[in-house]
Amino acid sequence: MSIKSLQAALLPALSAAQFRRFLLVVAAAFALRGGAAVLSESLAIFPGYYYIDPGVMDRIAWKKAEGWRRGETMQVLLAPSHRSQVFLLANVYYHIGHHPVVVKLLYAGVGALAIGALAAAFSCVFGAGPALLAALVMALWPSHVFYTSQLYKEGPVFLTGALTLWGGVLLLASPPGIGSRRLWPGLALMGLGLFLTAFLRAYLMLGLAVALGLTAAWRWASKGFAQSLFCVLIIAASVPPMYKVLSAAIYRRQAPAASPEFLKDPGIQDYIVPATYDYKRNEYISPYSPRSISEFRRNCQFEDRKLAKVFYNRTIGTQLFPDEDFETWGDVLVFLPKAAFYTLFMPLPGLYPMEGKIGRMLAAAENVLLLALSLCAVAGILKGPKSSIRMAPILLFLGMAAGSAFFEFDLGSASRHKLFTLSLLLPFAAEVFLRRTSRSPA
Repeated sequence: MSIKSLQAALLPALSAAQFRRFLLVVAAAFALRGGAAVLSESLAIFPGYYYIDPGVMDRIAWKKAEGWRRGETMQVLLAPSHRSQVFLLANVYYHIGHHPVVVKLLYAGVGALAIGALAAAFSCVFGAGPALLAALVMALWPSHVFYTSQLYKEGPVFLTGALTLWGGVLLLASPPGIGSRRLWPGLALMGLGLFLTAFLRAYLMLGLAVALGLTAAWRWASKGFAQSLFCVLIIAASVPPMYKVLSAAIYRRQAPAASPEFLKDPGIQDYIVPATYDYKRNEYISPYSPRSISEFRRNCQFEDRKLAKVFYNRTIGTQLFPDEDFETWGDVLVFLPKAAFYTLFMPLPGLYPMEGKIGRMLAAAENVLLLALSLCAVAGILKGPKSSIRMAPILLFLGMAAGSAFFEFDLGSASRHKLFTLSLLLPFAAEVFLRRTSRSPA
């Protein structure tokens, strides 16, 4: 397959001129993130607690790389996704030495490529105009610039998730027949992207699999059988159990002498539906009950507060609803929209205390714009075309928003994790903007 035919298969909605503009946006995204990466090495843009998590990963990764150079194997007793992050960082440090700024620049490049990949996916669904406008917004998005230029795993997560969605929509939009030139690139992107996403953020992998699988089933029911739709369903159904089996073997090999609780992967079922103990009532709670959700949240938030105090002498002031109790499923349904709104759009001026903190004030200003874009996107969803392929980003957004409502415990982590979730709304908002500007008088 030639480069020209590959481009036509992967980016069927972009002309040569649009593809050049597409590359310019990706280049601008990298320039902004690369600048932030270099600047952050000499200037602390935000207070120190913004850099605690990447700092911990950096130190552990460097120790692991040093151990490899001495022929030693270092046990890493971390959550599975953090182990994957340490593994990536350690491999870079093993070859280049301890140079965090180089890794930040690599992550900046990954973040820029992720924007390109997600925009490519959008172009298959919405066309070139909305996709390019959505890419431009992502390129300029301040918190996206910051988090994808530091040693957070947001850049790699964003890239693998975007590749999965790109491959999925290529398959969903592929003409019937095994000979379609979009079929094999779509299979490769979706399969590999979904599997890699699992190791970096398992619940995103599950959300992608469910959203793409439901969209394929819906499209199959409305348009009839196609091999590409069957492939989407097979990949969506097979990757989660395959990951469970392989990840257990991989993590056991990484830490063969570790205690059992660190060998299992809590990334899918055990994490989403945990078995929880109620210390107040001195009893175990059914994992399939409303109380299990609130107790799991409370226990995790207690552990976070304890670790912050013991290791960093810091009090966490941004935890989300730490005293919430769910006794019935009605309590859960009432909590869902409120919590989803908080995780996606807080802090907002007048609704959340700023306390003179520069980080909160900047986040509040950004969230005002994100809320306006999201409302515009909702209007676009309601008034726009109702084709089945457009359901992929909608279903994924709804699933991710609902999951974050229950399992985001702190605004700090929510501000990172919502980057991918809110990005799914941007092309819908871009459609509305382009439609209105095209109708306005010259």
